[in-house]
Amino acid sequence: MWSADGEWIYFTSDETGTDQISKIKADGTVKPIQITRNGGFLSKISPDGKTIYYTKSKHRGGIWRSSVDRGAEEFVQEISDAGFKQKYSEDLNEYANQWTMTNNGIYFLAQNSERNFLIKFYDFVSEQIADAPGDYKMPKNIDLLCGIETNGNDIFFCARGPRISNIMLVKLP
Repeated sequence: MWSADGEWIYFTSDETGTDQISKIKADGTVKPIQITRNGGFLSKISPDGKTIYYTKSKHRGGIWRSSVDRGAEEFVQEISDAGFKQKYSEDLNEYANQWTMTNNGIYFLAQNSERNFLIKFYDFVSEQIADAPGDYKMPKNIDLLCGIETNGNDIFFCARGPRISNIMLVKLP
């Protein structure tokens, strides 16, 4: 992933024996700098370019954040409390990208106590969780939500179940 200013490239490497997030100057003038120390996978950079959000690994749930300058690694508890569970299908060897970032926060897929999937939103400013805006109905009998992306106006995600596979579009108000 590129930094917003185009100066840095962020990537995951297992050179240390575990997945870690590093950054390198885009022009190649600086050797890679490892950012995470306790695992890092599937990273996204905040719009201001100061914070990196990531998961720890394919098998360890939750979203974490750190300064891009190797700051303390902090668990974003509010997102996990809202039902975010990282999904990895051993049978398919498939990792589900179940969160995406916008200028204002993070959209993520969550499960409630009845195991129904919902789209939630974590606001960067208030650090509060809300239901995603828009009118959408989640398909029934979903085993895996295999991805979520946004262009700022819409949310796209795919959903798979025993006999279904859907690509869904939610228009944001």
